[in-house]
Amino acid sequence: MPACPQTFVPNWTLKFPAASPSAREQFAMAYDAMHGRVVLFGGFNGSSYLGDTWVWNGTTWALQSPAASPTARYGASMAYDAAHGKVVLFGGDGFREITWCALL
Repeated sequence: MPACPQTFVPNWTLKFPAASPSAREQFAMAYDAMHGRVVLFGGFNGSSYLGDTWVWNGTTWALQSPAASPTARYGASMAYDAAHGKVVLFGGDGFREITWCALL
């Protein structure tokens, strides 16, 4: 009989960053393996679509101001494209374009 894989036990730590994204739902988020960070985009805050981009480096959130950015939306999907080293965003409601490549 083959050996069982090692069991993963998460180790959660409560953080209190100085800045963080506002409360929202249906945002898109993906891990950017090339840069070792999590990217968050958009969502819905109960009254409007959001179009902001935030990155989490494991310690703090930082609001980004890219030169080009997708339109505000919620319910989109985001993934890391390892072949190109880019985070990509697809779809969502409240948008005009279909796919947005290379968020950061």
